Formats: sequence, C-alpha cells, structure tokens
Amino acid sequence: MNTGVKRFPLAVVFLLFACAQRADSLLQKAETLLLQNRYHEAAETFLQVAERYPFDPQAETALFRAGEISLLELSEPEKAITHFEKIVREFPQGEHSVKAEEYIASIYENSLRDFDSAVIWYQRLIRRDDTQEKDGYQFSIARCFYKKGDYMQAITEYRNLMKQFPESGLIPETKYQIANCYFVMDKCDEAVASYRRLLDKYPDIEWRYDIMLSTGVCMEEKENYGKALEIYRELMETSTDKKLLREKIAAINERINKRKNR
Repeated sequence: MNTGVKRFPLAVVFLLFACAQRADSLLQKAETLLLQNRYHEAAETFLQVAERYPFDPQAETALFRAGEISLLELSEPEKAITHFEKIVREFPQGEHSVKAEEYIASIYENSLRDFDSAVIWYQRLIRRDDTQEKDGYQFSIARCFYKKGDYMQAITEYRNLMKQFPESGLIPETKYQIANCYFVMDKCDEAVASYRRLLDKYPDIEWRYDIMLSTGVCMEEKENYGKALEIYRELMETSTDKKLLREKIAAINERINKRKNR
C-alpha cells in the first residue's frame, strides 16, 4: 500500500549518517586546533567541513568560524570577507547570515577603509526583513560619509536617521555628529547653534566637555575671546586635561595683550 511517505534506501541513510559523523569529527578537530592557538590550521579545517560537506547543517557554522578566525586571529580581512560573502551567497537565510553581512560592512569600513563598499553593505542590512538595528546601520552609513570627508552627505544621512527612526536611542549622538560636521567644515555659526540646541535638550549629555571645547574654539575663530575664556575657565573646574586648557587660555591672553599694545 502506498502511504505517501517517501522512503530512502537504507544505503542512503547510512551514507548520510556517515557523512554527518565525518563532519562532526572534522569540527571537533578544528575546535581543538583553535584551543591550541593553531589558527591557520583551525581555519583550514573549518573550511574543509564546508567544502566536503556543503549540505551538512553545520557547513554554515564552519564557514562562519573560518571567517572569524581570519578576521580576529589572523588579521586577514580580505580572506574573512571571502568566507562571509560565501555565507551570504549560499545561506542567505542562515543563522549566521546577518552577522556575516555585519562583519563585511565593518571590515570595509574599519579595516579596509573602503567606505563606498561599506555603505552598500549597510544599505543591504537595512533592506533585510530580519534585522532589528536598522537605525544603527543608518548611523554607520552617515559615519562612513563623515570618515570619507563628505560632510554634507553625512549630514543628510544623519538627518535621514532622525526622520526614519524618530524614537531611536541614537538621536542625541546623531545631533551631536551633525554639529561636528559643521565644525569640521569651519561653519562655526551653524556648529555653535547646533551645540547650543543639543545642550539645551540634553544638559547632561556625555559629550558635554567636547561640545564646550569645540564651542570655545569657534569663539576663538570669531575672535570672541571673552566668551572663549569664559568657556575654557568653566571647563578647567572639571577637566582632567588642564594642560590643554591652560595653553588655550594663555594663547588668548597673549592675543588680547597684543591688541592692547597696538
């Protein structure tokens, strides 16, 4: 009687079982090599699992482990990208797929400083249906443009974050980075106004010292030496880097004295 249940020949079942055993054996060997700090051998053994047993449920994990070893232990970011990209390509819905894409984006941004490629991968992560930290990826996109020196595009991307994710916990830092973009572009009026709004809304913000210091620098640029001195003296009360502030105060006093002696 045909029950509709698909039956596999006994030989096939034994073959699959034997392959799984051999994959497990190789994985155990790879883990042992890793514990012995034999990183090259461990990575190669993990790769053997993925190459010899591509349909084994542990093939994706083996590839992921090889990628992490290449990146974190062997400082071989290009090789790591190769392994992570294979995961994304061959296991697009796998358990390590999202983390693999995050690694790729981070490697391009921080190790290879290929910011254009990093942006592409962060955008991919935003488009995925199974990612939760989309505001973080958008922040990373803006940061890439900042690192690239394209400050106006960075501002645009930071503003996109505030528009798309208005409840994000990254909003204070996003506003801070927008102000910093204006600062590095020597747009002191916009920078100071942005810093002031930031402190008004978040008076205890963790970057308060840096905000005040940058505001003081802008006041110097505008030759508003009185306000700059006021800021630096206020910072002297809580700063651990008093040497820098003393130098700034001394430089301003010297400029003021030169003006008086003209």
